[in-house]
Amino acid sequence: MKNTTIELRKAFGERVFNEFKRMGLPMESPTEIARTINRKLPQLSVTPQAVRKWIFGEGFPSQDKLVMLADWLGVSAQWLRYGTGERLPVSYRPENPLGNEAASPSMMLFGYEYVRLIPLVDNLAKLSAKDLRVVEGLVAVLLAEG
Repeated sequence: MKNTTIELRKAFGERVFNEFKRMGLPMESPTEIARTINRKLPQLSVTPQAVRKWIFGEGFPSQDKLVMLADWLGVSAQWLRYGTGERLPVSYRPENPLGNEAASPSMMLFGYEYVRLIPLVDNLAKLSAKDLRVVEGLVAVLLAEG
């Protein structure tokens, strides 16, 4: 089935909407979403109008913005733009030492003693790939000093 440009934009809008929602962004306010993106990714520099067009399937970001946006959202640029290929880039795939089905990145089970970590994990999931690398480095330093 051949997709029209309108259908492709609509599908892109749905993916962006769902990923922004997953990140906990205020979906009722493209202005607030743009502010958050610009604060987290100053090199991206998006307008509320652009965010609104993305969410409502009226337009696409430029390729360089798409790549930065996908990285920040923790998804592959190909999946975000076209809905094809793998959703998660290789760097986001969970370790699976048992070799069975891959663990879902959206579900994590904690024992009772780790319940206090859930808010921290939720916040970590909202960070960009770059910010996660910073946090990983900080944790490594803290553990080394331990």
